[in-house]
Amino acid sequence: MIGYDFNGVVDTGRFIPNEEDVIITGVVIGGGLVISTLEYLQEHNIKCAVYFNPYPNGANNRELVATWKAEIINKLELKTFYEDDFLQYQIIKQCSPKCEVIKV
Repeated sequence: MIGYDFNGVVDTGRFIPNEEDVIITGVVIGGGLVISTLEYLQEHNIKCAVYFNPYPNGANNRELVATWKAEIINKLELKTFYEDDFLQYQIIKQCSPKCEVIKV
């Protein structure tokens, strides 16, 4: 299974997840960007599972978001994850050694 960040990865149109893949995004549950994210996925016929950031105050905390992403990556035992944010890439790579983390 392959995982993707949304902003800066999937939303560029360069990466199209398959149904068995996942998107793990820093977009906060309950925030206004959830609807636009889901609309984008629907418009582009992307039907994979999406994990939204559960921390309401975490939208601007890149370290917290990266640590949460790494937890999800490890739970799902992802083999590959695509990330555009360099700081998050570094944290995920360190916290998820069994996953190939690719900097986009």
